[in-house]
Amino acid sequence: MSTGKSSGRERHQMILLTIYKVAGGTTRLCAYEDLVVEAWKLFPHEFGLRGYADKYPDSSDLHKPLYGPLKREGYVRVQNKKFGLTESGLAAAERLRQPDQAERPELGRVRRDQRIEIERLIKKPSVALIEESRAGELVDTDLYDFYGVTVRTKPADFAGRVTTVDAAVDAGVDAQDPSIDQQRLAWVVVTRDELKARWTDLIAERVSALQKPRA
Repeated sequence: MSTGKSSGRERHQMILLTIYKVAGGTTRLCAYEDLVVEAWKLFPHEFGLRGYADKYPDSSDLHKPLYGPLKREGYVRVQNKKFGLTESGLAAAERLRQPDQAERPELGRVRRDQRIEIERLIKKPSVALIEESRAGELVDTDLYDFYGVTVRTKPADFAGRVTTVDAAVDAGVDAQDPSIDQQRLAWVVVTRDELKARWTDLIAERVSALQKPRA
């Protein structure tokens, strides 16, 4: 018998739209309980308690996506059990709200969230080291700094940041956005590749922790 539930990706999109609504179209953090109730109000058949969908919400379909896929993809951040959209998540939610605009992206331009990432990366000390031919001075903390993480960042958040930053850098290269200094961006690309080549094992170890079963 069909449960009437949507696919995982469709459910994730509904959750992004829910956070967007509760946060008022910003990246501010929201209480988990507020998201549970709002998701039920917006999509009762998706997030309602089985058999009582029109009366009570069911949080079970929000918990795993919030802590799993949506964090790994870099769309959601978590702090003190509160959830908020990242800049990438905010952009994704806005594309869902305005699909017609998403289908006709402006040629030669990167998204606002990706521009923010690129502008952050251009100023990184590690990029300056590469530009000055001092790659030998790079240390693992430069990798963490480049991706905006720390040694305490949880695996899903770590993976999400790597995905988000790499996507922004690649988009900048592909778009050839004239408003971005392409020479500086080229140094960012070289720095990214150097850091990932040097600390491939570290990245793999941090991300592989996602797959480790809980005791």
